[in-house]
Amino acid sequence: MANQDNTWRPEGVLPLCPVCGRELTPDKLQDDGWHCKCGEIIPRRLALEPFEG
Repeated sequence: MANQDNTWRPEGVLPLCPVCGRELTPDKLQDDGWHCKCGEIIPRRLALEPFEG
């Protein structure tokens, strides 16, 4: 399931930033992807699912 749109997930599970490893919260989600605290813009398809590897 690589390159899927990571907008849905089980309740309480947040995707991770592939650069710094922080959780990407819904309040940081913009049209172009997540705006992480590390300063990177993470496209929806590049966010890491913590239970999928």
